[in-house]
Amino acid sequence: MDKNKVRVSILASIRNILLRVIDLQRLVRFFVLDSLLLTKKPIHNPKTLLIIRVDGIGDYILFRNFLEALKNSPRFKDYKYTLCGSQAYKELALAYDSKIVPEFIWINSNKMKCHTFYRWKIFREIRTRGFEVVLNPTYSRNPICDDSIVRISGAKEKIGCKGDYVHEKRWEKNIFNRCYTELIDISSSTIFEFNKNKEFIGKVTMTDLYQYTPTLPSLLNKTEIAHYAVICPGSLLIKKRWPMKCFIQVMDFLYTTHGISSVIVGDHRDLPSKEDTYILSQHPYITNHINKLTLAETVEIIQLCKLVVSNDTSVSHIGVATKKPVFVISNGEHYGRFTEYPKEVYDKIYYAYPPTITTSHLNFKELVELYQYGSRLDIKTISVQAVIDIIEKSFNRNDVK
Repeated sequence: MDKNKVRVSILASIRNILLRVIDLQRLVRFFVLDSLLLTKKPIHNPKTLLIIRVDGIGDYILFRNFLEALKNSPRFKDYKYTLCGSQAYKELALAYDSKIVPEFIWINSNKMKCHTFYRWKIFREIRTRGFEVVLNPTYSRNPICDDSIVRISGAKEKIGCKGDYVHEKRWEKNIFNRCYTELIDISSSTIFEFNKNKEFIGKVTMTDLYQYTPTLPSLLNKTEIAHYAVICPGSLLIKKRWPMKCFIQVMDFLYTTHGISSVIVGDHRDLPSKEDTYILSQHPYITNHINKLTLAETVEIIQLCKLVVSNDTSVSHIGVATKKPVFVISNGEHYGRFTEYPKEVYDKIYYAYPPTITTSHLNFKELVELYQYGSRLDIKTISVQAVIDIIEKSFNRNDVK
């Protein structure tokens, strides 16, 4: 048994070394190819600003409200805005933010990391646009994507975060730090991602921002709340997925106890197994919309629901932005940074964690230290009854109307 453990450990170490070698080879190759664009002398169109936000849907929701703060600031109020954004949230940005940001450059982050021609085409467009200022608010910068965009932009001013080492090794950060003309240092006491964005924009614009909260106001004429819950059982990371059978039990509870039906949402990566699909079909009060809705349609459904029950994913942030009671099942991944909304930002979001966290004697800061960069806790250790108890307490407080 011990020999098997040693063998597995050795194989894992070899795998990690090979992955690091591949990552290094890719970074060096892209760095050299990107450098060819630097031979062309940059132009600078006055009062043009490129904002880089090439991460996920949830990240954008936690940032988008600060676009207005940028637009109203003395420093950038007369600028023409372009957003270099991820295709993942394209519908959202076009629907809500096209008045502030009239132009977009959409990026497929996976292609950016793998396809040389695609990368070259995007980078050439950015270089030839001649932006005067480039702004990269991303705290956990990525050398392959956002840092490289800043590098080839040719802008006079290149502003970014000092950030952390989640996606960059120290030597990588040292290299790309030199591409920036200004690096903003976020206070170590600022943990939650929304507040990191607030501090960054406040320092960039040199203004004191009032207390923002994420918002996605309704674009519909309908205002009456329907009697259903939105359920999101999916997640990009498998370790953040609570079992579907557990979600079904929660949906059973909502219907039998409170008469609330459920609508399940998600994309193609969240499709249930054949067995789960059959079980869902036997529940007439459950509507399965996984891989059937656009992002905009998902937002509309959430805007009209009574409550949201979700894994720690973008749907939980959409629920907050639409001012719904939100119940998040989390294994503790990115504790403090993306979970545990500060009460002053939003106070109707509740969390179910593994017993290791819920029974811990550690304080908030100590838990953040342990889990803000990742968690190996098993989400399956969260009981159905624990989730039901959290929901029921919210009903008793009349948080769910």
